[in-house]
Amino acid sequence: VLLMVLLGAAVGAWGWRCYQLTGDPLGAAKALLLSLVGPESEYGVMRDYDRSAQVVFLEALLRKLSSNSLDQLQSLYTLLGGIIPALLFFLALLHRFRRTEVTQLRSVLCCMWGFATLAMCLIGLPEKEVDDNLLHLTLLPGLTMYGLAGVAVLWARLQPGRAGLWTSKGYAILLIGLTAWPMAMTLPTSLRMGLFRKNEHMNWPPYAPPRLARLTFYTAEKEMLVADAPWSVAWYADRTTLYLPKNLQQFELLNTLGRDAGLSVAGFVFSPWSTKDASLSTQLGGSFKDWNEPILRGPVMGIEVDIAKEWRTKFPYPVPYLLAGLPSSSGRVAPALVFYSDKPKRDMPKAEAAKP
Repeated sequence: VLLMVLLGAAVGAWGWRCYQLTGDPLGAAKALLLSLVGPESEYGVMRDYDRSAQVVFLEALLRKLSSNSLDQLQSLYTLLGGIIPALLFFLALLHRFRRTEVTQLRSVLCCMWGFATLAMCLIGLPEKEVDDNLLHLTLLPGLTMYGLAGVAVLWARLQPGRAGLWTSKGYAILLIGLTAWPMAMTLPTSLRMGLFRKNEHMNWPPYAPPRLARLTFYTAEKEMLVADAPWSVAWYADRTTLYLPKNLQQFELLNTLGRDAGLSVAGFVFSPWSTKDASLSTQLGGSFKDWNEPILRGPVMGIEVDIAKEWRTKFPYPVPYLLAGLPSSSGRVAPALVFYSDKPKRDMPKAEAAKP
């Protein structure tokens, strides 16, 4: 009862804070719940400002559950941090420990892992081992402890050798060695790469804080920005930033509401966050499909082409400015972080296609 009271108090305070900020006790979690029973992802729901267009598909829930379960099963070793003793926890389920408390705690830990896995199957782990919803990591100490205990019991029964360190602690040496082996093989290369690129600010996701901070000087406090990664732009540029709407029609509605509130849109910011799809087909038909023209304009400039003349829709912010770029095969800089404005900005470098 005490545990439920403490949990209710924590969740209640969280819900009240969300209600104060968003008008809904669920806050941003509402988008996550809607994504479970719809075709859109969590980010797609958050970008859809037309609530009446949301449709519930129960079959989508079963489809996501099946797909996410298969993905977790195939990537279980990686999701468990590559820790082999944690993976061997399931082998330890077959052993009866002498102490009843140990066996009971193992059952509790197994139930916790099962429900956590079910939640992750429902939500999905699109970012794999670096996903924010990866709950396996919170249970790693317990899983590792029981996995190591199970191997220790099996090792003692096999009795390899007659005496010495290998006989008593050989299982620990073996498991630690196998767990550390992948990191040991890649660590020298990673260290050299880190030292070589120590002065570069382009990380993934490529927020480039010093470059985004330039927007502070080129926008006014009463101006807003629209971005595909608004959390980074709002933080580093210190400007109110809207999540990129689902389409241009929704943007026009938001722009009207903003003007009524005394705010105007200074421009759009596109980063590789919106071009990280695995293939061109998924990019063209993905959640950012209605904004593919301005999104792809920057990267395509790296191959000496400007697709602005072929746009089917009239983008209201046609002037591109380079915030950060990547070197292309032609030796030019391919714009990767682009700011689109409706008017020229003094002293701000334009993003241009290479001249033939």
